[in-house]
Parts: sequence; C-alpha cells; structure tokens
Amino acid sequence: MKFLPTTSYLLLTPKEVAERSTGGIILPQSAIDTTMLNQGQIEALGPFAPDQFKVGMTVLFKQHTEYRMQIDEEKKILVNSDDVILYGAD
Repeated sequence: MKFLPTTSYLLLTPKEVAERSTGGIILPQSAIDTTMLNQGQIEALGPFAPDQFKVGMTVLFKQHTEYRMQIDEEKKILVNSDDVILYGAD
C-alpha cells in the first residue's frame, strides 16, 4: 500500500549512517553525529508542501520534530516542511 503525507508534511527515507569509520573502526552509537540521524531523502510530498521541495532531494531537519515509523518493513520519517533547515539535490 502506498501512503502519502497530508498538508505540508514530507515522507522521507532515512539516510544510512555509517557504523564504521573510513579506517574500518566500528563506531559506537554515542560517537555517531546526531545531524547524520536527522537526514533523509524525500519520497513523497503533502499537497501543501512548498514548491522548493522535490521528490529525491536530501533534507536536514530539526532534531526531535520527526515521526519515525516502519511501513512495509522499511524505515520512514514524517516531518513537517517547516522543520526542514537545509535541503539540496543529490
């Protein structure tokens, strides 16, 4: 089933966070930068999302403003477009 966000929400696929450094050292969860956890790629847009957002863009959003969930065994993030602080295309 395909889910679409309402109003100005964005449905994101979270960015994978590397659990090893470039030198091969395993990083503990406490050492992972929290900004890396607040990134995602836009999968779907709500009908009132601002025009600057497009499917496929990577966004960085404010901490503790997201709803994390699992849909069809895939991790997803729902965030209001007002909580996005940086965006760009890959």
